[in-house]
Amino acid sequence: MMYDDRGWGWGWWMMGGGLLLLLLVLVAAVVAIVVAGRPPRDTHPVSGTPPVQAQGPSRSDEALRELDLRFARGEVDEDGYRRTRDLLTHPPA
Repeated sequence: MMYDDRGWGWGWWMMGGGLLLLLLVLVAAVVAIVVAGRPPRDTHPVSGTPPVQAQGPSRSDEALRELDLRFARGEVDEDGYRRTRDLLTHPPA
């Protein structure tokens, strides 16, 4: 007594599961190929060149501005101001 499936038993379920697994593997392969073929996100999609970054003030400019403010408020004396400014504008090698 085979429950009217003509002798296949669990074979139909296993074949359907195998087909589903094969389809999932094929979809994953296509996705992997498409992702591998794309340029990195930090490049322009057409030319492949990196995007131009807007350049703000450098850290040394910010440090000089802060030093000027501290000198203006009287937190730094003139000698300390000149030494620190020289270090920021001409760092030791």
